[in-house]
Amino acid sequence: MNVVLIGYRGTGKTAAGRILAKRLSKGFADTDEIVVERAGKSIPDIFADAGEEGFRKLEEEAVAEACSMKEVVIATGGGAVLSKKNIANLKNGSLVFWLHATPEAIHNRIAGDTNRPNLTENGGMAEIEEVLVKREGLYAGCADAVIDSDMELLPMVDSIIAAYNRLAGKKHGK
Repeated sequence: MNVVLIGYRGTGKTAAGRILAKRLSKGFADTDEIVVERAGKSIPDIFADAGEEGFRKLEEEAVAEACSMKEVVIATGGGAVLSKKNIANLKNGSLVFWLHATPEAIHNRIAGDTNRPNLTENGGMAEIEEVLVKREGLYAGCADAVIDSDMELLPMVDSIIAAYNRLAGKKHGK
């Protein structure tokens, strides 16, 4: 069974995913890394050249590729849940965990990161709050469990593993 991590940018999906994969003896796939590798350019460059629509098309392909793998932890881009096709792929044969953080924690983590293009005209805290309002229902609807990602990385991974162990049996009808 795959483990999928969803949530806003800066909630720790990639960092937690790498540790989680090792601890669960699974492979690791990051959909943003797949997009960058396939496109041969950074995410800000993809946004500049093809716009958000072009990026989302590449993201759908990356999500489908990652979900075709077996026994992997998949870290998604923050906007992966914007596509119904992605949601269907992510939920198929996987447990999905929403890494949830406060807007303040997210802002503190991503401030000054030039690898993340602005998603609105506002940028900063206003952007985080605006985008979260649009996405939180999608994250909630896709997730099997919500994990508090305001905490330190290793306790967060422990929380994911505890939820995984609890839910994996239920998913298999035990």
